[in-house]
Amino acid sequence: MDSFSRFVSDDAQLDDVDNAIWNDGVTRSIEQWPASGSVEKVKKTVRKGVVDSKRKKLWLRVCGGAAFLEKRPQYYLETLQAMYGPIIPDSFDIPSQFTPCCQLRYFWLSLTGRQIAHKILNVLAHLHPDVQSCPLLATTVVMLLHFMDEDQCFACAECLLESKRETYFEHSHSGFVASQRTLTDLARSRISPSFKFLTRAVSERIERRVPVRDEVMYEQLKGWQTWVFGVLPFPLLVRVFDCFFVEGLKVLFRVGLAILKHFYAEFKHHAVSGDLHNAVCEYVKHPPNELLQTGFKVRRVSRRLLERYRARNVSASQSLGDIADHGFQSFIVVPQADKQSAIVTEASQWHTLWSWLPSRFQVCKPCRLFSTEDDGYNLTTLYNRCGSHEPLLLFVRTPQKESVGAFLSSSWERRFPRFHYFGTGETFVFSLTPEKRQYRWTEEIDVNAYFMAGDDSCLAVGGGRSSYALWLDHDLNKGVAGPSTTFDNPPLVPSANTSDNSFTVSSVEIYGFEDH
Repeated sequence: MDSFSRFVSDDAQLDDVDNAIWNDGVTRSIEQWPASGSVEKVKKTVRKGVVDSKRKKLWLRVCGGAAFLEKRPQYYLETLQAMYGPIIPDSFDIPSQFTPCCQLRYFWLSLTGRQIAHKILNVLAHLHPDVQSCPLLATTVVMLLHFMDEDQCFACAECLLESKRETYFEHSHSGFVASQRTLTDLARSRISPSFKFLTRAVSERIERRVPVRDEVMYEQLKGWQTWVFGVLPFPLLVRVFDCFFVEGLKVLFRVGLAILKHFYAEFKHHAVSGDLHNAVCEYVKHPPNELLQTGFKVRRVSRRLLERYRARNVSASQSLGDIADHGFQSFIVVPQADKQSAIVTEASQWHTLWSWLPSRFQVCKPCRLFSTEDDGYNLTTLYNRCGSHEPLLLFVRTPQKESVGAFLSSSWERRFPRFHYFGTGETFVFSLTPEKRQYRWTEEIDVNAYFMAGDDSCLAVGGGRSSYALWLDHDLNKGVAGPSTTFDNPPLVPSANTSDNSFTVSSVEIYGFEDH
């Protein structure tokens, strides 16, 4: 189809839309976007459906990509060349901070299109080290690339991340967890009959004789974004994105509420068999045609209400995340590592460390990639053993049995072509002995986004104040652990030389993460 980009296979199909609703007035409103009066007219029209031949122009305009390219037509290419030099790689992995909330569906993208989507995500990660976690961005880039060229896709995604007019994405893990919880609050207050039915279904499934508490329902419905991004058929998901780009994040909540309403209508006279989340996923594979219309009919889903629920849920998710810091590590399950660590030797240390990780990695199995005991004291060997793995856990031990380290958000392959800082705000440093302490990024991007750096002579984590949070030399014999502005940490190694924070290294280990 002519409406698709060159990265899409010939088999791609979309639903037909009545061309009559797209008159010259609508086209002018798109061209005038976001001038006063144009937004409401475009919103009403887009809710009815978008003509395929108009979609690219609509998305470029409302996302901001068209205006961006007018001002900075070479920005994407210049950024690529600054990152990789004259020879740009052919293959890319998805950056860890953009790991999707469910398995990424590429739909009709060719293999070339998929790698271009990964490339764009890597450029966005480079430009936005402050974005700690944005699970919805990968699917957004895939959808954009179905209808436009590479630089246009980048421009739209960049503008969506930077948008001040609408909120499109959460930029932190706590924000994403809050969005997972917010649908439960909306369902309780805006579609009460459906929510009560779901609560009863959950209560019967777990055989409770007392009312189900809020946390149980949060847990049951937290995967609602999987229904939208991981299950909805492509033609309907395209229509969701039409509205999402015009109206922002609240469209996704409306779609989630609509799914619950229709699920209730289908099953209110029947028992829900099996897990509720899986039952909804099965239902959404063949959704009703009026799903979007149902979502837009739900009353009083305002930005103010969403922001109120979000603020409350960010606070709640952070409190829940603090459970392990208050001595309840038994709630954290640490998968068994493939090889035993000679540095992190106690189960309590692993539990504490796991409680600090971003939750999407807590279900992964730690796998040892490098140890000085097995692989020798050589930084080049360490880099080679790590390869393209990301994220990573770095452990360092001193002769005084002090254990410190860092969670490294990115692959060491990104250290090329010269010593420079890279990585994301998910990076943190820590000490395990003599005391367990974690130091996160202070989030002052303009002055201290110094996460990771390395070359053949050394590796470094953190920076500022003329000191690294953790630094190792080429022979992995000497280290520095000073106060850094990146993490606002004190010296991590108590026995370090007080004049320059240097210390002797006893052993080094690197662990990666793999699904199990």
